Amino acid sequence: MGLVQRTIGARSAQLYVVATEDTHAAAQYLHALQENNLVDRSRVRIIVLPTDEGRGAPTHLLERLTEYRSGLDRCLDEDEFWAVFDVDHHRSKELSDFAMRARQKGFDIAGSNPCFELWLLLHETEDTSAVVTHAEDARAATLCEKELRRVLGQYNKKGIDTSRISRETVATAVARSAAMDDGAPWPSQVGTHVHRLVKRLPPPAVHAPSSP
Repeated sequence: MGLVQRTIGARSAQLYVVATEDTHAAAQYLHALQENNLVDRSRVRIIVLPTDEGRGAPTHLLERLTEYRSGLDRCLDEDEFWAVFDVDHHRSKELSDFAMRARQKGFDIAGSNPCFELWLLLHETEDTSAVVTHAEDARAATLCEKELRRVLGQYNKKGIDTSRISRETVATAVARSAAMDDGAPWPSQVGTHVHRLVKRLPPPAVHAPSSP
């Protein structure tokens, strides 16, 4: 694993290292935040560690974050390490142990119940009545994707439409998601905590116009 070059311009960049359970959609989304200039790229680098070779269980996310952190040339106090996961079919005991270990390591977590597609759905609508938890229906993730596909007209997690990720839609999703957040470590009902991560990412600086 190569070392990270922190310097961007004359600044020292803060790192947001994110391990995702999802192989495709979450990584594309986070990269789009940078590509669409929704985060301050002069101060922040988002490093996404998507799932590979089936290592998507919550404990594997912590392992990938730990491995990446140990490979850095240096860590800043401002660096943040996040695990983005789907509550989906994981049992409460597994998630409780995962949350405790993450806290011990200084990592943050952001779960979605049932899956990351709920976060994308909240960019488009506040109506989540068609979404259920895995406890209610074992097909919960598939049903959530189906609802997102219905709202968008089409959806392919291997190639999400990043043009829909704008300052306005992200702010809307954050507000809708936060309204569903009861402060628990992970959402036990339909909900997503991805807004907790997104709210931590500083937006581009607004420069005052120069005087004539």
